Amino acid sequence: MSSSEAFNFGRKIKELKKQHKKGYVDLTADLKISRDRIIQLEEGEREPTDVERQKFAAYYNLPIDEFFPQNSSQSAPSQLTPRLNNNPAPRPTQAAPGNFTPRPAISNTPAPRPAPSAPRPTSKAEVKSNGDAKESGEQSKPVMKYTAEQLGDIESAYLRKQRDLKVPLTFTFLNGKEFTGVVVDFTPFTVHIIDQTTKQEVILRKLAMAFYRKADAFAEANEGKGGE
Repeated sequence: MSSSEAFNFGRKIKELKKQHKKGYVDLTADLKISRDRIIQLEEGEREPTDVERQKFAAYYNLPIDEFFPQNSSQSAPSQLTPRLNNNPAPRPTQAAPGNFTPRPAISNTPAPRPAPSAPRPTSKAEVKSNGDAKESGEQSKPVMKYTAEQLGDIESAYLRKQRDLKVPLTFTFLNGKEFTGVVVDFTPFTVHIIDQTTKQEVILRKLAMAFYRKADAFAEANEGKGGE
């Protein structure tokens, strides 16, 4: 099939698509042909197969002859038939008696096992660190890992408990500023307290906080530092 014949086929399916107001989504779903393949057929980049011609003819309810070039010796198939290879399969050639090659003998001796590799020498630093750990009786502690949701639940439970007990907390911010008061409400992003100094409600943003703890514990820590 020449390039002009391929172009005629592409022009025909373009016109039918426009006439029936069908898009690539409809054609792909109904014809079971990919969008890239349809574009290649429309632009004449690929030659349509007999199966594709029959699909387009059946889809638009048209004679299949309209999807073949008129001046072509190629005729429209009445039905799809698999192509059979009538050439008989070649018989396997038999080797002449003089060219017979004996099979190699199979050895029953097991393969030798590889020698065990020598242990890696332990450095002095490793021996010292292992000895120090044994002398001090230190044991590796398991690392607790939590998801962001679990950490949020833990913090909410803690703030809820301190709010119900009306325990004053001291909040230290990244810029060094501190607020002390009793929690009255909180959200995932803010904490509402009644400031001990001004007796007014203050909204603190969690993203600006460095840490917070009970005011009594904070005061005891500062007193201990002052006594030193």
